[in-house]
Amino acid sequence: MPVLLIDEAQYMTRDTLKLIHYLLNFETNTTKLLQFVLVGQEELGTKIIKYKELASRMFPIAMNAMSPDDLKDMISFRLNIAGHKDELFEDSEEAYKMLYTYSKGLPRDAIKVCFELLIELAAEGKKQATVQQVEDIAKGQNLRL
Repeated sequence: MPVLLIDEAQYMTRDTLKLIHYLLNFETNTTKLLQFVLVGQEELGTKIIKYKELASRMFPIAMNAMSPDDLKDMISFRLNIAGHKDELFEDSEEAYKMLYTYSKGLPRDAIKVCFELLIELAAEGKKQATVQQVEDIAKGQNLRL
């Protein structure tokens, strides 16, 4: 059975969601002919809830926050895969605590902060970020404690 995966689905219009609703009607007596996986930010849930006919046909799954250790492991893994062999932070323990506090364990927010940190480090010709840089960038991303 074909599965259509749509990322950034929070940007879908009501007409597009209506089309998905219509396409979900194509089925046999035993099988759906097409399945959809919509992936998006919290706004997606709000849009779907307003469209009750579609919401009744969907099974929502929300991503939970990561634990501090999982967040650290994820960032370390991503840095390693990207070829960054050095420790990202001068005071690793405190910096990861700060990152976790501001990102609330949400991977997307933590990754955005780390991305900006890497740009800043490259611009400064440095290899490690300070706790203060983590906090400044997190605040610049409008992340709140």
